Amino acid sequence: MRRVLKLTLLVGLLSVIRLAVGHPLERLLLTDRIDAAMRASWGYFNTQFSTLDWVTYCFYSFVKWFSVSALYMKLDGVVHGRPLVRSLKVYGVAFLFFASISAAYMNQYNHPGDFYIYKIIEGLLIFTLMAFANTWLYPLVFRDYSVYSPRASHRVASPHRNHVTPHNSPDAEQEFPRPEPSLR
Repeated sequence: MRRVLKLTLLVGLLSVIRLAVGHPLERLLLTDRIDAAMRASWGYFNTQFSTLDWVTYCFYSFVKWFSVSALYMKLDGVVHGRPLVRSLKVYGVAFLFFASISAAYMNQYNHPGDFYIYKIIEGLLIFTLMAFANTWLYPLVFRDYSVYSPRASHRVASPHRNHVTPHNSPDAEQEFPRPEPSLR
């Protein structure tokens, strides 16, 4: 339960960065083109958002970033590289899913095709921004603060993630027991 709460906090912080940094970047680089594509195909788009539409959009956005962040959390020990490289790998795979869905819609609804191209470019921009933000925020949110507690002295320090015991050490027999000789 604690990890889910931390993950929810991470997604909330990522959403703030998405709005505070991503929205101005979108407005600067892509909004004019996306708006022009929407005006050219005005019959395809709902431009009068109701409160329910905004709530639905926010919910979908939260679910998208929650799932990508959960994927990153699960792959944290599997994906290799520096923190930024790991984050770019995981968020890059998620972007490929997003882009493939946009490309499928572009194939099905060819009238506003340039709109989907701009949405793919927007996705590349935002997923990259989120990967950078995740690199910075993930270690802050998922840091184990209990080790700083005065009551934490009874806890055994966990070994490093890639802990390797040399073969000549006394612990080698306990961690890597030699196989019993076979009579076959």
